[in-house]
Amino acid sequence: MFASDYREKAREALRGKWKRMALMLLLATLLGAGGGLSVSGILDVSSNLNLNGAANAQLRRMLTILATLSACSGLWALFMGSWVNVGLYDLGCRVLDGETPRTGMLFPKGIYWKCVGMSILRSLIVFAWSLLLVIPGIIAGYRYAMADYILVQHPEMGVMEALNASKECMQGRKGRLFCLQISFIGWMLLTEAPFYAVTLLAAPLLAVLGRNAALVAMIVLMVLCLLATAVANLFLSAYMHMASVIFFRNAERPQEWQRQARQGWDENDGDSDPEAEDAYDEAPAGDPDRRVTSLTADETVARDVFMQHGCSRKRLRDEGVLEEYEALRVDSSFELRWLREYANALMLRFSREPEALDEILELAAEYAMDDLLTRALERIDRHIRQQSLSDVEILNMAGRVLALVVSGTFDEHPDYVRRRREQVSDMADRLEARLREQNPDGDWQRPLQLVRSMCG
Repeated sequence: MFASDYREKAREALRGKWKRMALMLLLATLLGAGGGLSVSGILDVSSNLNLNGAANAQLRRMLTILATLSACSGLWALFMGSWVNVGLYDLGCRVLDGETPRTGMLFPKGIYWKCVGMSILRSLIVFAWSLLLVIPGIIAGYRYAMADYILVQHPEMGVMEALNASKECMQGRKGRLFCLQISFIGWMLLTEAPFYAVTLLAAPLLAVLGRNAALVAMIVLMVLCLLATAVANLFLSAYMHMASVIFFRNAERPQEWQRQARQGWDENDGDSDPEAEDAYDEAPAGDPDRRVTSLTADETVARDVFMQHGCSRKRLRDEGVLEEYEALRVDSSFELRWLREYANALMLRFSREPEALDEILELAAEYAMDDLLTRALERIDRHIRQQSLSDVEILNMAGRVLALVVSGTFDEHPDYVRRRREQVSDMADRLEARLREQNPDGDWQRPLQLVRSMCG
């Protein structure tokens, strides 16, 4: 994917949510996300001054107060900002999956001290590399850029494990992330445009209004520009953050899925899936299945049982093995990871086996997996563009997904339901236009009417 692809997906994810996302970024900034003030500059100034006499004593007190405030800001950024920084990636992932931004998403549960510890450890590592030269420090910063994202996606990981996972995932991708970030340079310059305009207006205002009036006008304009720039930067930060989340999600592919995608379903199919190929090509270096092989014997047995039954507790119960499975006392974080792996595998199958939609819908209904339904609709939309299935079959598949969306399972997320209705309505419009042109007398009117009724 190119930088433009990440930006396009970020705009799509933020459609209808720009304001709320900007407000979340403002709140995160107020809570210390991004770091606090540095004490070093203040200490350098105070050490270089000859502080003698009453005036310099007063200056020394002011510098002491500033240094204290700066230290407090740094501690606040460490103990609150580091937590919120990780929460921002949880927020971004949920927005990407169609949820509405909420304040509670900024505070991920159960990993507070991991967030603080990782912030300290990562800062020390980057600082150590920076002692060599500036460039190694910058490279180290990119090397561990994914650590916050990985920690919130895999809360069962330790601090060093998350940092090492980031190092693996960013291998060969540091330049891509830099190019993605630098691609926003035009927007960054545009947010500063009001200040350039005020600077150009200085001479005309001085000539027309006089010195005092021009000074007042300049101050008013600068304040307005400052507010405009602050608001614009909030929206730009939301845009950049979502693009980064999409980049990290594309980089952090489940390793078991990568192995199966390359060795399993593609073995007997010459027409490879671009998404599966992308998953393999961007696989992190090292052990291809490090986290799975680190399981204990009981956890390995539990994983096999869980996977064999489609990661469905309902199937485990129906086949009478649920009690045996629960007796293994598997941590819920492992179960969640296996569920994600299995869902990813299903999506790869669905690209060439339409009947896999039955299992996708069953899994999404059992666990209320709105992100899985979103991805299913994206795959259906790909079938529309590629015309890889009949239009009537595609229409029926979209209707089945929408039927689950409006069934009441996702009533707690009305914005998600509304967006999926709009998405399927757009699919129906495109399919109807094609069907009227290619098959005007076909038996597609009834399924189309059913889909229309669910779209509202």
